[in-house]
Amino acid sequence: MLAKGAEAHVYYGLWITRPAIMKLRVPKKWRCPELDLRLRQLRTKLEAKLLSSAKKAGVYAPTVLYVSLKNTYLIIEFIDGLLLRDALINKVLSRTEAREIARRVGIFTARLHRNGLIHGDLTTSNIIVYKGKPVLIDFGLGDFSTTLEDKGTELVVFEKSLMSIHYDMYEELWNAFIEGYSLEYADADIVLKRVKEIKMRGRYVEERRIKRFRH
Repeated sequence: MLAKGAEAHVYYGLWITRPAIMKLRVPKKWRCPELDLRLRQLRTKLEAKLLSSAKKAGVYAPTVLYVSLKNTYLIIEFIDGLLLRDALINKVLSRTEAREIARRVGIFTARLHRNGLIHGDLTTSNIIVYKGKPVLIDFGLGDFSTTLEDKGTELVVFEKSLMSIHYDMYEELWNAFIEGYSLEYADADIVLKRVKEIKMRGRYVEERRIKRFRH
């Protein structure tokens, strides 16, 4: 087992002779069994579609090798690389390399958004550096959407992952990401405006919480 999450367990093995991972969505005991199975099947099917659609959009992502809706699991190509999170924390990448990776992530995110795809959890923990290039993994929380709110939220999530974990390089990585995103997406300015609005709403909510706590 590679990972054990709230939604799925991830295992490593061979698919025929090819290194692969199996992502198995596990039952939720607190849910109605019939409903639980239906939801797991829908999420499994959706993730497979998102991965395939991302690749068609020109985004580096793992290839889907097999889907079992009955048993709610995916067999996906194994990417033998290093998580961007670990590469940045352990200083595996030079600053120039890190900026280029961030720029490419921005380009890939723009391609997703341009084609109505939302990754759903765009953080440095869901990006693998493989042969010097970023590969987007784990579309388990993703969706098909064209709304500004979803696109803006996607960018806010990525920015927060940089601020909270990679604060020493936050500004240059974020700027490189935005450079790539803007280069690839004609509507980037509109999305970035929504990013500012979402962040302002977040600050307002936080200020309200602080005031209630003080009183």
